[in-house]
Amino acid sequence: MTNLINTSAKAMLNPATLSEVMGVPVPPRTDTYMPVPHGDIIEYVSTDLADMLPEFTLESNTFGLSRDGACLFGMASFKGGDGYAGPSIAFRNSYDKSISVGFAFGAQVFVCANGMFTGDIVVAKKHTLNVWQSVKQLVQGSVDRVGASYTKMLKDIDDMRAIQMRDCNAYEILGRLRGNNVLSARVFEKSLKEWHEPAYDEHKDGSALQLYNACTEGLKLESQPDRAMKKRIGLHDDFMSMVRWDYPSHCLS
Repeated sequence: MTNLINTSAKAMLNPATLSEVMGVPVPPRTDTYMPVPHGDIIEYVSTDLADMLPEFTLESNTFGLSRDGACLFGMASFKGGDGYAGPSIAFRNSYDKSISVGFAFGAQVFVCANGMFTGDIVVAKKHTLNVWQSVKQLVQGSVDRVGASYTKMLKDIDDMRAIQMRDCNAYEILGRLRGNNVLSARVFEKSLKEWHEPAYDEHKDGSALQLYNACTEGLKLESQPDRAMKKRIGLHDDFMSMVRWDYPSHCLS
């Protein structure tokens, strides 16, 4: 998916090495503008932020550059001690004032090379005086909420896994997601195929989680990063509402 990093991404366009990031000149400070070096943000994520989440292990810290190095965007992924994928932290920065320096935390986190990002918790500040100190203070005051977001994600997974579905139930949910414009026509077709023939064997358990994974696989067809972000969030909210209230497990067993 072009210029998009998300929690399920394995690669991205415009990847950069740390030496390439450090090689981008930092613009001079002015009376009204305070640049934050790209390298400082990457190091902060790998050290300070990782230390703030002792219950999780930093699994990867992927980043890239856009606008000839003026903009940094990245994603740090963590793993929980229970074996599940942990929360993610998206980050961004710019040297040309096009986007503010910021972080997004949570179980559903996305960041695009154009600077758009979203998460359960978002912290961002313009490049004004003392911006870096202010952002770090905001992060420190928000990071304790990451655990709650992760716990909610685990509950959602467990709830979906507990609900066994027949084909007719899957068709109804897919149809409603299509009708609500969460899934486009081609994403709907891809999701339906994934329900019957999952790309990953471990996804095939006949549960609501299998159907959810089928939809997320389908959404990989979305080519516009901002649209993909909105669709993924809409999918989660609509899907969880449907399976919790309309498809209790005792009705589907």
